[in-house]
Amino acid sequence: MSEKEKVPKTVLGITLKLNVKDRLLVSALFPEKGNLADQLTAQDIGEKVGLKTKEREEINFRAAPDGNGVLWNAEGDKAKNFNFSKTEMKFLKAQVQRLDKAAEIGADMVTLCSMIDKSEVEED
Repeated sequence: MSEKEKVPKTVLGITLKLNVKDRLLVSALFPEKGNLADQLTAQDIGEKVGLKTKEREEINFRAAPDGNGVLWNAEGDKAKNFNFSKTEMKFLKAQVQRLDKAAEIGADMVTLCSMIDKSEVEED
């Protein structure tokens, strides 16, 4: 992997630059059921990357007219940096690996899953 492709590390873990689509898809990585530690980690990540009311207003976030999915103003979609702890990154990587093994990564998830997969999390 070239230096350009590497995901930046922080003192606390890893920084990922996520746009609105990526942020919405993060929760699709989470298992429906799991142990308490994993579910709490998923909850923390979801709260971290979730769209706040002000952001939703700024990008005109709304339900699609047909009721299937959501829409937003792509011009206002500015990717943001999110810092993830080692625990959070290990969890995200494990979820990507789980979905990959089960061949359940959809085309819309490739960019996000690839970004997570390329991240280098230092072992404890």
